[in-house]
Amino acid sequence: MRALLLVITLLLAFSAVSAQQHSERELYRSEADGFAIDMPGTPKVETRDLGNGATQKMFSIEIGQESYFASVIQLGPGNGPKNPDEAYFAVLMKAYIDGSTTTLRSSRMTTWAGHAAMEGIADGASTTHLVDVTAVGDRIYLVVFAGAKNSENEPKAKRLRDSFKLLGN
Repeated sequence: MRALLLVITLLLAFSAVSAQQHSERELYRSEADGFAIDMPGTPKVETRDLGNGATQKMFSIEIGQESYFASVIQLGPGNGPKNPDEAYFAVLMKAYIDGSTTTLRSSRMTTWAGHAAMEGIADGASTTHLVDVTAVGDRIYLVVFAGAKNSENEPKAKRLRDSFKLLGN
């Protein structure tokens, strides 16, 4: 009986430590890219040249079936939209949908990080993506939580989206 209680206690302790490790968050700041976001660890950072003076920097973390993703596209000087509208954001959302091979379930205009933005919910084969995109000056910001089907309303999805802040704006 004592052995069984010990095993149960150890399993509960391990479960608590494991859950705590996955719920630990850290504020990731990219001064150079002008944003901060709360992520479950330090993201992997990749940069790629998009041509015509534009670059994309991607910040990502994968934990099991979940992905936490932020992206900054730095357009060439003066190439950012002056007054981005729904049509502009629809093009950006379509580019994400096409690139992620998901299907857009819904989208709506919103205010995000103090700017006009579009939020979308997209479905993949076994995942749901909560997608937010905005354009500020010569930068386009994209934040995506991808998780199990219908996870777009889970606290971790909303927390990623809501934690995104622009620096110096």
